[in-house]
Amino acid sequence: RDLSYFEIGNLVAEKLDDMSTGQMKRMKNAPIMQMTIVAQVSIQCDEVFVVRDTETGDIVQGDANGNLNDVTHLVRFEIVVDM
Repeated sequence: RDLSYFEIGNLVAEKLDDMSTGQMKRMKNAPIMQMTIVAQVSIQCDEVFVVRDTETGDIVQGDANGNLNDVTHLVRFEIVVDM
């Protein structure tokens, strides 16, 4: 069966808790512990995209006719946190 987003979130949170608890035990004498949290998201968009050379009017990139295109953007966020 497929897992729901809620179930996936719970499994990830549980594993992260296990990993951080183990790391804190290993680093018990360290004054601070850092970890990096990474979130990667796929975003579906309908977009019109064209880049023109302002001097020549030539199309540098994109759709010359200004048509609507279905595209996927992959966005990645990272942050380092102190624990």
